[in-house]
Amino acid sequence: MRKVKEVLRLHHEPGLSRRGIAQALNITYGGAANDLKRAEFVGIQWPLPEDRNDRTLGRLVFPS
Repeated sequence: MRKVKEVLRLHHEPGLSRRGIAQALNITYGGAANDLKRAEFVGIQWPLPEDRNDRTLGRLVFPS
């Protein structure tokens, strides 16, 4: 699974661009943009609630 939590954090805290996020996490630009678009579509806000772990986040952003 991609580093969705890190993508969200880098987008909201330091305000990096999609290209900056991709470079920081060594992922593709498309991967960073896709993660942000999917998170926005399902209404995920930053900061994440304390009880939201990686598995739960992954299921929300990438449902089966």
